[in-house]
Amino acid sequence: MANPIGALSQKQKLIIAAATSFIVTMLLSFYFFHFDSEHWVYTIDSIESGNGIYGLNGFYYPPLYGYILSFLALFSDVFGIPVTGINPIDTDAPIVLGKFMYYHPAFSVTFKLIDALASVAVGYMIYAIVKDCTSKEDVAYKSALLWYLCPIVIQMIGVQGQFDVLAILTALMCILALRKKSYLLAGALFAVSVLIKVFFAPCIVALVLYIWLCEKDMKRAVRYTAYAAMGALLVTVLTYIPLVMDGTWQYSITFITDRASREWYTTLATLAGAIPMLLMVLLCVVHMIKTEREDAYGELIVWASLLFGAAATMSPGYQYGPWIAVMILMLWATMKDNRLYLHLFWGASIFATLQAITITHLYQIWMGSYYWGIPSYIWVTETSMAIHPVMSAICLAISPVYVILSILAIALTLMTLFKGKNSKIDAISEKIRSFGGGVHEA
Repeated sequence: MANPIGALSQKQKLIIAAATSFIVTMLLSFYFFHFDSEHWVYTIDSIESGNGIYGLNGFYYPPLYGYILSFLALFSDVFGIPVTGINPIDTDAPIVLGKFMYYHPAFSVTFKLIDALASVAVGYMIYAIVKDCTSKEDVAYKSALLWYLCPIVIQMIGVQGQFDVLAILTALMCILALRKKSYLLAGALFAVSVLIKVFFAPCIVALVLYIWLCEKDMKRAVRYTAYAAMGALLVTVLTYIPLVMDGTWQYSITFITDRASREWYTTLATLAGAIPMLLMVLLCVVHMIKTEREDAYGELIVWASLLFGAAATMSPGYQYGPWIAVMILMLWATMKDNRLYLHLFWGASIFATLQAITITHLYQIWMGSYYWGIPSYIWVTETSMAIHPVMSAICLAISPVYVILSILAIALTLMTLFKGKNSKIDAISEKIRSFGGGVHEA
């Protein structure tokens, strides 16, 4: 009997994968809850009570995150979608599940729908960028396919509902807009991405260098850079006008300052992470200024991926796994020596997902069990408390793996980019890469 899957074209397989990923994430959204996204409920309460997005402590996100929630609040009000769900303390559960304020399943579907649609668009952007850069349609299809099948992407959308995928989408759109010489749009998209999640900010160096590499005439390079800066400034000004008017603009960087200064060790970790980040930026400048014009686009993709991947690794949480997934996929698709990247992609994705599952385990299904009755929410409560020590131990044991694999992907790429500078480093790189399949650089 003929294999029906094998008879499908690459485009058909990609459409099926995108549809399957979308359906799975939406099905998960009906049932699953995560304590991180309970803050969306608190923030919406703050907005609707007139306190604004920074009116209450605990909103550690850039301003566009809050505006997305403002839109969701308005949307929910217009269509009668309940936002606030049940609090376990108000039920007859024998053991209270912490202090979580669970959102309603209808609201869970609403805000996760935005992420799910954005994820479909991200897959297409990956396809478009890789095809444009490599002219290899099969590689472009496979890169997008891997995004749709990535477990941490599905987990972060269907279960946790973070808006990182929106920042990733606008970051990729920025790169493509720059390629199309739409400099004003590229600058605007850069600002949107950064004002949702700051990880794309270090890429400004690679973006500016790309403009200057592509334009031999210095006056035009300066003019085009100014266009991009105007686009970014316009978005930033429009974003901050409401914050200036209500006197809360100074709180818009608390996602950095408050978290960094919470404890002495978090401050130390932030400073320690800033050093390699600055080194990455310096290496980007050193390498890109020597790039030929015809290789500029490939260099932009590689260095932008490395920089936002490094920024995401500075905050080594599994919730930033989608950024790492995009980084590794882009490196696999565009590097001439792409051995081991797919192994690192699956390894980082799977271990990030396992960390996400073990850190909250059955807490994730409490909302679904209460509203849908399968299984009993009382059983979920008791079992969650019973297995929590074991799950915490497992989470602690596996949590370094995702970070190590992410750092390894960055390190191997740097070794390849600066190949020939040190024979010992070259030998180490070759030995590590020999463990993985892929294309060997000629």
